Amino acid sequence: MAQSPSQGTSELDTSWLDGIIEKLNSLYNRLDIGIVNIMTLDEIVAILTFVTKIINQEGSLVEVEVPIKFFSIYYGMDDLCY
Repeated sequence: MAQSPSQGTSELDTSWLDGIIEKLNSLYNRLDIGIVNIMTLDEIVAILTFVTKIINQEGSLVEVEVPIKFFSIYYGMDDLCY
């Protein structure tokens, strides 16, 4: 397996993602297996760590106090309103 972000020498090295994307693509339209059948916990943690770094760098994450109300302005997204 290629190096995960925590093992790699560069934050820009994303070659390890190719294998993970192939594994996730293998789940498409498959009801007989789940993510726990094709990925290790280390791979899942590596993805979460990688994505967390990106979100923190972009500044697209907003922390708010609970309770929160989310209102959708897009048709068909009514189920996302909490």
